[in-house]
Amino acid sequence: MAAQALTSLDELTPAWLTGVLQESGHLGNAQVSSLEVDEIGVGRGYVGLTLRLRPRYDQHVDRAPSSLVAKLPTFVEWPAELIPLIDLLYTTEIRWYETLRERCPLAVPGFVWAAMDAPNHRYCLLLEDMGSLRVADQVGSCSLEDATLAVRELGRLHAAHWNDEASLSHDWLPGLALMSMFSQMVYLGGWEKFWAHLGPSLPGEFASVGAAIGPAMGSLLELMERDGRTLVHGDYRLENFMFREDGSLVVLDWQLAHAGGGAQDLAYFLSQNLTVEARREHQESLIDTYFGELVAGGVADYSREQLMRDFRAGLLVAMTIPVNGIRTLDDVTESGGGVTTEEERALLERALASGLQLVTTMSERNVAAIFDNDAHLLLQELAASRASSS
Repeated sequence: MAAQALTSLDELTPAWLTGVLQESGHLGNAQVSSLEVDEIGVGRGYVGLTLRLRPRYDQHVDRAPSSLVAKLPTFVEWPAELIPLIDLLYTTEIRWYETLRERCPLAVPGFVWAAMDAPNHRYCLLLEDMGSLRVADQVGSCSLEDATLAVRELGRLHAAHWNDEASLSHDWLPGLALMSMFSQMVYLGGWEKFWAHLGPSLPGEFASVGAAIGPAMGSLLELMERDGRTLVHGDYRLENFMFREDGSLVVLDWQLAHAGGGAQDLAYFLSQNLTVEARREHQESLIDTYFGELVAGGVADYSREQLMRDFRAGLLVAMTIPVNGIRTLDDVTESGGGVTTEEERALLERALASGLQLVTTMSERNVAAIFDNDAHLLLQELAASRASSS
């Protein structure tokens, strides 16, 4: 019988992992005799679970991993309107590892095993454990050297998939229509809660700007891919990176991968991962680095002027992440998440606390970048364009 996605932490047993590793060809006839599970996801996201699995075996097997990383949704009762989004996130990442990982020019963890139980909204992805590598803290930000490396690698990723239909035409990979629908849905559904929670700490003039982003979401996404589509990572941030000693970068978390305008990733990274002061000082040189990688990778007929227009649009779209983050945190807090055990409750509470700190920092940085780059004026330009064409 094939191994199944977990439906509770109680099912994360040596017997379950034995079935998984035998099915994936890593274990032969050996057995997992014991299993240690460490939580490594708290402070590095919202309310998803990322676990390190440390199995012991009843005999030596060359291919048996000494540790693995497991990614799965938390075992909470999600609001009904968010369940399709959860399904999309986990389905996309699993399909990306199964289908597009080999085409990715960046270093990523090795794929071990995955399972999807879509009717019950349960998913599990097992990956190579690269936990010995250096990681960064998004709230604490990073050095200019790290930021330059991340931007350079982003340019390589986008250049490799630029207008490449072989990569962008998979039916499971979200495109403009689906991303517009979901982005607008989660933004409009979360805006009021977002502003109620964080409005007092943000500039008052952002109230009207933030309220206008949701209705314009489809136009902003369409604008960014007008002059070139690529594979967008969708969550290109410090806590999804691991840094090797040789100066190379490993990129994690492909849940939000989709076909669209590459400036989304660039704007998101620069606006929400660098401190306001560092972004103001180094933004132009980092954009130059990214643009240089596009050109070196063969991207033509895309000017830096077009990139800056798309970058401004990307700054507005990037607010979708913290807006939805506040909404998700608030909804799960109010519902209690439907958790049933003390262990699950403790996991949830730690994830909620770290998620709130992260979302607050992301929001404050992003709003400053919007006003620094006059991105809010783009909303007026789009509104005027719609009015003139109607």
